[in-house]
Amino acid sequence: MYTELRSPNVHEPKTVGEYSDTVINYKGNINSLWAGGTFIMSRKDFYPSPTTNVEIINLKDIEELYRLQRNDRYAEIGSMVSLNDIAQLGKNIFPKTIISAIEHTACRMLRERISIGGTLCTQGFTSSVASVLVLLDTAVELIIPKRRNYARKWLHASRLYDKNGRLTLNTNYKNALVSKLRIAIQNFDFEYFNTSGDPMLEPEASVSLATVAKLDQNGIANARIIITFPSRGFVYNRDIDNMLGSLQLPADDIRCKEVEKFILAFIRDNIGKITPIQEARLKGMMNDMIMTLNQHILTL
Repeated sequence: MYTELRSPNVHEPKTVGEYSDTVINYKGNINSLWAGGTFIMSRKDFYPSPTTNVEIINLKDIEELYRLQRNDRYAEIGSMVSLNDIAQLGKNIFPKTIISAIEHTACRMLRERISIGGTLCTQGFTSSVASVLVLLDTAVELIIPKRRNYARKWLHASRLYDKNGRLTLNTNYKNALVSKLRIAIQNFDFEYFNTSGDPMLEPEASVSLATVAKLDQNGIANARIIITFPSRGFVYNRDIDNMLGSLQLPADDIRCKEVEKFILAFIRDNIGKITPIQEARLKGMMNDMIMTLNQHILTL
């Protein structure tokens, strides 16, 4: 079909050290190297094609990236663990928001092929799973290649992205590999996750919203909210959290409109104008989220 298409070189490191050597010693354009299959599944007609004739790094033989371990405070998950395995293993220990985000990402067959590391590091596409991991204060370990060696560095998942949720990992940490995630085992009084539209097929029409909070009889003690637009990034800011936390519950329609207006203005000022269908869907989610909050506070 493509007369000039050559077969790509496939690099198969067995350890993170070999991965480091591969990217450090590679003589071609390092931007043409990619690893795993999550990215290719999120792009229509990505490969094979003459414009995406890239080298491949296959991470399947690096045992470290498949490890799972936990204690009473957190679970550490290798970056090659599939979304489906995380949903099954974490159903009784992780916050419901991350399980819901995973289950809404794709059918079970596809979730078995999507790695958690690939979900975090897909260029030009932000998944609701990635944004929920940021919301939950997930820590990420990076392998940073160096000449004849490599370094390990832990950082907050939000530092993989810029302030508007666009991936900047390769800009800040050249050729770094996400090796594991540390998800805290924590309980919230209120959790909400909702998504609308198909993020893979219609990224310009899709939107998702996730909220976690602590509640008491006086209202919201600590709230966090994140909104994801797959092709744009995510919106996550303390000003929005504080706006939601200042709500007197149960909130009436007037207060709901004030929150809605504030959030939409923040979105326009930071990531730009969203599509009318995204705005309509987001308004419906925010209204549903606040009504659900009202119900929760009335049962305390």
